[in-house]
Amino acid sequence: MNQKTIFELITLQTIKNLLDLSKTDLSSKDKMLYINCLYGYFVDKTATIENLESFDIYINDLKNYSSWSKNFENLHNAELIEVTKTKITFFNHWSNFINLDVVITEEEKFDDGIEQKLLENRSMIDVVGMKNRLSIDQIKQLIKIFVKEQKATDSKHKDEGEYAKHFIYWVRTNLDNVSQEKQSSVKSAGKLLGL
Repeated sequence: MNQKTIFELITLQTIKNLLDLSKTDLSSKDKMLYINCLYGYFVDKTATIENLESFDIYINDLKNYSSWSKNFENLHNAELIEVTKTKITFFNHWSNFINLDVVITEEEKFDDGIEQKLLENRSMIDVVGMKNRLSIDQIKQLIKIFVKEQKATDSKHKDEGEYAKHFIYWVRTNLDNVSQEKQSSVKSAGKLLGL
């Protein structure tokens, strides 16, 4: 499914409505600068609620800021943006003027393959093992319990990283659920070491 970008949702009417919010008269150059900044930021942003938020442009990242500083100041006085010493914040007025029905919300979902993904996540297994002094078999046992619990409670996460993070913290409170097998540790025979 081809997702819309925010740029596709911002129409000429949206731009007119945004500029009509201005508390002061803006020159054509001021308006052009505002539109160009919106274009540059939104051109490749997927139409999600998260991407509709206010955004910042850091002054150090702008080429020739000094030649545009007066225009940015005019936009600041118009209350469309806020200019500080280090950044320019573009206020989210656009959400009031675009069709939010087509905006996607980042829906969390249960991943049926998450058990296998967690079992294959070697770095997570190593962290859990070291922090909690667990063997790989014990961790695998805990992963199975964790996934069953997540399914039973219909817990959902955005991605594998969210599941792994939740699992790492979940382990601490669920150590009683793992069989108490002795960890195999390497022991040396004294004769081999010359003791």
